[in-house]
Amino acid sequence: MARRKTTGASFSLYYARGIGTLLYMEFTPRRYQASKLIAGVVRKGHPWIHRDALSSAIDAVPNGSLVRIVDGQNLFCANAIYEPHGSIALRILPGGDPLSLDSFRALLQTLCETKKENGEAFRLINGEGDLFPGLTCDIYGKVAVWQPYLAFWDPLLPLFAGEITKLLGTASHLLKPPTQRGGPTTLLTGEAVEEPVRFSEGGLTFLAFPFTGQKSGFYLDLRGVRTHLPKMTLGRSTLNLFANNGAFTLIARRHGATALLSVDSDPKARAQAALLMEANGYALPDEEWITGDVFDVLQKLAGEGRRFDLVIIDPPNMCTNKASLIPALKGWEKLLRLGGDLLTDTGALLAINCSSFMPKSACEAAVADLKLIARKNGGMPLDHTTRPAFPEGNYLKWWVYTK
Repeated sequence: MARRKTTGASFSLYYARGIGTLLYMEFTPRRYQASKLIAGVVRKGHPWIHRDALSSAIDAVPNGSLVRIVDGQNLFCANAIYEPHGSIALRILPGGDPLSLDSFRALLQTLCETKKENGEAFRLINGEGDLFPGLTCDIYGKVAVWQPYLAFWDPLLPLFAGEITKLLGTASHLLKPPTQRGGPTTLLTGEAVEEPVRFSEGGLTFLAFPFTGQKSGFYLDLRGVRTHLPKMTLGRSTLNLFANNGAFTLIARRHGATALLSVDSDPKARAQAALLMEANGYALPDEEWITGDVFDVLQKLAGEGRRFDLVIIDPPNMCTNKASLIPALKGWEKLLRLGGDLLTDTGALLAINCSSFMPKSACEAAVADLKLIARKNGGMPLDHTTRPAFPEGNYLKWWVYTK
């Protein structure tokens, strides 16, 4: 059972984690007096402060600390997490002064009430977009998968899990450390879970792989693409590149694709796709799946004179920092050029980009010479909350191109 006390500008947390284990953590903010520029950024709502904008006073603050930011007149600006990763040093927290666990509880209640309308599977907490910087939580039916990118959240997760269980009736909470932190997926609280975790969307059964899959086990952020795709597949031969666990392959099969070929470099992707197809009453013939490098396969298909009515291109993150933007844009152009070369005269190219460091305008400019016509474009689904003051969080872009 959790209880909280607030004293001045600090709060303490007591909680049970495991059986008979009582842990204690006290959050006492470290004061940091911000420059006029930083105070202005905070008050405009941007959730990040970069290390090079901070004075040397931040060096005295221990990593993982709660920081109380004040301006030049010693007026409160915000509370923040000081846990440097890359160029980002401070991440702004919601709530007033002092910081209270009640503000987190209120946020969780609002998120549960508004997002449960998205169906069985949805993103409950979308990091900075939902005012929980560096933390995500995805719901798959009765299973919640937590991904804390910051160690600051670790001691709070059992408390949050208890709140979510009360609000949504979740039976299991899994902790899946993101790649940056490393480590296996473990049971945080509740009933043991075996993968795959089944959930329904759009009349189909999908499978999440929280122990062995990417992200939280499934690409929930591609809901908008999955919703649009059935309109494109009827009577069309379809090439699905970077097919991952086969979600687009399944949709194409269910909605009338005349022929299917899926490509992914990861050998386990085919096994997961076969399970997905089987869960929906379909088989996955060997001739409909290629395990190999997408660029090599594209060149091979072109050499064979193959053509498709629909080519889907959904690469992994191509740009992990600003320094890699130029080569990433060249790779993006090459992918769309090779994919476009395989289109029939009336074919369509569905191109998806999940790289936050590749702005939409830059992606479009990179392929301008290909003379492709953008018929439709989209972005993040509603459960992946974005904010105007935080454009970096609006990372997903997709287009439907024709010749």
